[in-house]
Amino acid sequence: MPKIDISAKKWDRKMERAGPIWKAHVTDKSEAYRKGLETFMGESVNPLRVEAWKAGVDAVSAEDFAEAVRGKGAKWKRRFIEAMAA
Repeated sequence: MPKIDISAKKWDRKMERAGPIWKAHVTDKSEAYRKGLETFMGESVNPLRVEAWKAGVDAVSAEDFAEAVRGKGAKWKRRFIEAMAA
């Protein structure tokens, strides 16, 4: 079995637990998001962009996130190969 197949299965296993972890890492982090963008760009960030990011994060539950990524190891594998073999 190619190692990428093992990695795709690992991705699926990790994503089963990813929803609560993702939610914990992004909730109430809009200030860190703004600072990170400003550091990256060297410019001020439009506050409306930060508010939109926060609204998006707030609108997605941990289970919504988990459902969105569940069982997509094969897609991860395909996209990885497309990116790396091109």
